[in-house]
Amino acid sequence: MKSLCKILFVIVAAGLANTPISLNALICCEKEHYNPYECTDQFWIRGEYLLWNTKRTKLRTPLLTQASLSDPIPGAIGQPGTKVVLGKMYLEPPLRSGFKISGGYYFDSHRTFGIDGSYFLLLTNLRSKFKSTTGASGTVNYAVPVFDVTGNWGLNGVPGETIFLLTGPASNPIFAGTFGDFDLRTASRFHGEEINLTYSLLNYCGLTIVEIAGFRHFALKEMLTYKGNTGISSIFSQNFFNFNDRFRAYNDFYGPQIGFLCEYDRQDWLLSSCVKVGLGVMNKHVSIKGSSSTVGGSEFYLVTGPQQDLGSGIFAQKTNRGIYTKHSFGVTVDSTIRIGYRFTDYLETHIGYNFLWLNDVTPLARVIDHKINPTLTSLAKVSRSTAGTTVGPIPFGSRKGAEAPEGEKAPEFSFKKEHYWAQGLTIWITLRF
Repeated sequence: MKSLCKILFVIVAAGLANTPISLNALICCEKEHYNPYECTDQFWIRGEYLLWNTKRTKLRTPLLTQASLSDPIPGAIGQPGTKVVLGKMYLEPPLRSGFKISGGYYFDSHRTFGIDGSYFLLLTNLRSKFKSTTGASGTVNYAVPVFDVTGNWGLNGVPGETIFLLTGPASNPIFAGTFGDFDLRTASRFHGEEINLTYSLLNYCGLTIVEIAGFRHFALKEMLTYKGNTGISSIFSQNFFNFNDRFRAYNDFYGPQIGFLCEYDRQDWLLSSCVKVGLGVMNKHVSIKGSSSTVGGSEFYLVTGPQQDLGSGIFAQKTNRGIYTKHSFGVTVDSTIRIGYRFTDYLETHIGYNFLWLNDVTPLARVIDHKINPTLTSLAKVSRSTAGTTVGPIPFGSRKGAEAPEGEKAPEFSFKKEHYWAQGLTIWITLRF
């Protein structure tokens, strides 16, 4: 009855003023904060705080172990005294903060046609872990573990777990007083933009249904850098190896999207939900680079002469380093539900829940390969050129010239397919003018 009286009042007032009035204007007058003749809030801007969690991918590759010299191959995975200290970890934190900025404009005073756009960013997640040993008596032994696909570095010539490097106060004179610094750094960033045209399908008695059509971009960027510096203070020339492995994974979605927004307005309280679906292309880009330098070689391969600069690291070898690109069909879903309150005609605040889903990404955690073919490494090539070629397998600690190239390529890279999601709490403030 109260609403009917309002509508009759507008009709009478419009007639006395000899002013035409549209159905949309009658609908607008149903909401107390609107002008009886037209809706004037054609511009709006919104700021949002995001507290989300994302799908956490676990790096399953062990990168550094604490070793026991009582084991046959100290530091190798599966040995009784081996403990993983870097690697085998989640690359993302449980919760991540971010922000979103949105804005829009209605082409008509009744908010039938409009355009809007937004940008959101989950703040870059930077993580760093560092391990070091001085090589002094009583300090720990650290090793870089790998899986040897040839058996030349394993036990009894059988493919299996072994190590690439060993540092610390080992009792063997070859490794005595070896110092080592190992630095693992990771970063991830998730952001996106969109621009949409909107059309109001229904606006009646506080209920609004809006059709949305536009273009969407999502970007997931991840980085991992693993560095190691080793050397021997007493017999420096016999064992020295520095390496730097760098991995990058970029996943970008581009495509059109459609969706619907449904909002109910009741006495300054607002309840709304929105679903948008995007169909397009997922561009996946992976970069693998590595470098190292050595005087003396490693625990298996001997290098003689001056320092040698190698074109590969440890997990980034010539068999997998490079730039890889792949395009696949992409699907995204963006859904939101929220409740809000209108303080004035121009100020609203909301709290809600947001869920984003992407159907196909290649996470960085699936890029690093734990397997290695020692005979195909850059270290092996330099070892053969300076210390000669030997016949494997090489017992641990013997340090000879590398074997001739043989066996399968490892490490290798291939694109992995996984879905990705982000969800969490969203708090925002909207200004209309």
